[in-house]
Amino acid sequence: MKIFSKTPSLLVIADDLSLAESLNTAMGNSCEVFLCSSVDVGLKRMETEELCAVLINLGMRGLVAEEAIAKIKAAHGEVPILGFIPVSSPQVQALPVPAVIDGCHVVQMPLGWMELRQLLEEHVPTAHGPVIPVTPTSTPSLIPMMPVSPSPMPGSMSRGPALPAGLPPKVEGPPSTIIPFPSAEGIPASVTPEDGDVPLERSIAATFLRDGALLMEHANRFEATTTDGQRISGDIMRVSPHFVVCEVLNPLQVLMPGWQTNEAVVTLARHQAYRGPARLSKAMNTGRSLICEWTLQGPWKEQPSSTFAAKFSQDQVLAPFLERMRILQRISQVFKSVVAEVASLLDEAKQGLDRIEISLQSQPDDTRNTALRSLMPQLFEGMGPAINEVFERFERASDGIPPELDAEYHSLVRQHLHPYMMCSPFIHHIYSKPLGYAGDYGALQKLLGEPFEGHTLFAKVLNAWLVLNPAGEAYRTRLKTILEALHDQAELCHERGEEFRVLSIGCGAANEVVRFAANDDLCNNTNFTLVDFSADTLAFAKTNVEEAMREHWRLMRASYVKMSVQGLILDEGRMARKGVQSFGPVAKAGGYDFIYCTGLYDYFSDRVTRRLTQSMYNMLAPGGRLLVCNFTPANPIRHFMKYVLDWDLKHRTAEQMLALAPTGSKPEQLRITMSPGDVEAYLHVTKPL
Repeated sequence: MKIFSKTPSLLVIADDLSLAESLNTAMGNSCEVFLCSSVDVGLKRMETEELCAVLINLGMRGLVAEEAIAKIKAAHGEVPILGFIPVSSPQVQALPVPAVIDGCHVVQMPLGWMELRQLLEEHVPTAHGPVIPVTPTSTPSLIPMMPVSPSPMPGSMSRGPALPAGLPPKVEGPPSTIIPFPSAEGIPASVTPEDGDVPLERSIAATFLRDGALLMEHANRFEATTTDGQRISGDIMRVSPHFVVCEVLNPLQVLMPGWQTNEAVVTLARHQAYRGPARLSKAMNTGRSLICEWTLQGPWKEQPSSTFAAKFSQDQVLAPFLERMRILQRISQVFKSVVAEVASLLDEAKQGLDRIEISLQSQPDDTRNTALRSLMPQLFEGMGPAINEVFERFERASDGIPPELDAEYHSLVRQHLHPYMMCSPFIHHIYSKPLGYAGDYGALQKLLGEPFEGHTLFAKVLNAWLVLNPAGEAYRTRLKTILEALHDQAELCHERGEEFRVLSIGCGAANEVVRFAANDDLCNNTNFTLVDFSADTLAFAKTNVEEAMREHWRLMRASYVKMSVQGLILDEGRMARKGVQSFGPVAKAGGYDFIYCTGLYDYFSDRVTRRLTQSMYNMLAPGGRLLVCNFTPANPIRHFMKYVLDWDLKHRTAEQMLALAPTGSKPEQLRITMSPGDVEAYLHVTKPL
């Protein structure tokens, strides 16, 4: 094993910043990840670095695989190279995968961090052994996927009696499905932690929790598309060769027995075991979720058989499970108690609201709807303080959660709170991430719409509690802050008789642009450049803005650019180095009068945000203004967002925001403002004339 004298570097040649962020998550502190958009730029960047591996996207437009691999090998002969082609790339058909090109293995893969870890685990050695324990190919360690029973009542979360020594836990139902799981055997026995390092036992536990919990969660899934276009997805509770029972947590799902689908997919242990026709034979609403039984009408790819368990010794099957149980005992009893208290309050509220709703069913539709509209604010006013109080205790109990137990705390919250909370359309949208990430334009649009959204009274009240929370109000305040800055800068340009040039990075739905067009005549002299990495988001923003321009007869101009943050940074850097007026579709030597980025800093590290801030400052025209914002630790639901919504943001104080200021800026150029309740901090930077 090669021993590095310093933290090794992983060179990623790709055009997608999300890939680098995924790798940073996957690698932790084991190696430093550098993302470059071309082979030449990457090799020049790595001349002074100690390179441990190269990951290259061979599906990039204009890249010739053989030439790229030859260049890397010429510069770094002994460094492992792993090539990949994303599933969505048109090069998938042109270059068959898996393949080997000049010693470089080429695979087809999605860009999830679990997949990246698995692909790189044998390619990135470090001074402390492999990045993650390598699963032995001869005697794999396995963990059983136990059939999932319906979520227990809150009272069942307290610690139960210990298992009798030597006896496996009793499992009711069909034979379990097993999945591979990395064991501690992959860590060399000779490796010992140095001073200040995480103890080896804790490191193994952390790896077990990160990988094992994610593998166990949602490893057994049922997905289908009905003939009327509905998408159905749920966790499998029971499975047999002839039927599947799954639990669906979707507030908008209405399922009727007898529905037929030709596209049912059964995933067992993260492997597709069945794909074919199925019919919904039973559907039961438990009040918290839908329990559905599907009759399978086609052949299995992989039969759920009892022979699985017979292939492995009892120790191989039980050891990882018992280790998980041992680690589970380390979860704070205070946290368990608070989660039980939250679940109890939600259960009581749901039962009470269901009774009110049932009592109104006998009234005519018009009378019932009028009564519900008048009841809603009263119910919210009465229930809001109780929900706030219990989640304040949840926030306090979540402080100081050990990072190595993060996955188990997530799992506990999902098990006991999701069956209540997924009925809220807003909560379900954020957690399910239809575009692949939390905080997409669809989620933010819900913060501007009707707060009392949902199929039931309980769903409506719960949805309104989150939408009207100070964190939701911070987004609405953000729009007002941007509009004020747009007006002020537009006035300055109007007085000088110049066009007002604006750049929005991470534009989302461009709601502030729509409001600017609707309410401010200065928009007619404005040229917007709207940048986002998502094509779906840009399409929605374009429709949104063009509709506002038509409705209000505006002459405002707008262009839409699909580009990642990393691409924008590289664009500005290339322009500066080449000394040209413009290089890519965004950076221009003439600069912009106003640049704002108000939805991205919460997701990126200090290293990325500093580089982005500097690039934006460099693109400002003299007298131009830069505006960025970030959630602060004063966010009253920051742990709720992380553990319930799976929306983990990087919170920064006002002082930390000032530390991101561009190089060369002076104190008189910088200003910090706060949203109500200090939930968000805004950094304003003005470039001298």
